[in-house]
Amino acid sequence: MPTPPPDPCGTLLEGLVEALREAAPTLSEGLPYPQRTGIADVVPGEALVDGPGRCSLTVTVRAVGGVEKGYALSVEGAALVVRDGAEFEDRFRLATAPGERPREADVQRLFDALTADLGLHFATAS
Repeated sequence: MPTPPPDPCGTLLEGLVEALREAAPTLSEGLPYPQRTGIADVVPGEALVDGPGRCSLTVTVRAVGGVEKGYALSVEGAALVVRDGAEFEDRFRLATAPGERPREADVQRLFDALTADLGLHFATAS
């Protein structure tokens, strides 16, 4: 039995996370407090297909300051949703279509969403 081709939705999420991992050191330099809220690493779980045009992926984000926080990323139609499972949720329209290389604007927006929440985490933990 031939192996089915990879799901374009899952491949899109995996590509966004990999592009974020590569861009994070440079993007973190532009933050007000990169030593605390910059992203040191993003560790992805396995992409899951949740239905037609819908998929999800869990990630663990490691901040430069040592904090780790888990998020669920999901593609819902043409939108990317970032959730922490508690109070944080950000949703934005993707410029990248399934099958395309991740666009810089989407990587930046994902970075901005994660670092905004990490910044709130540090503000409330201080």
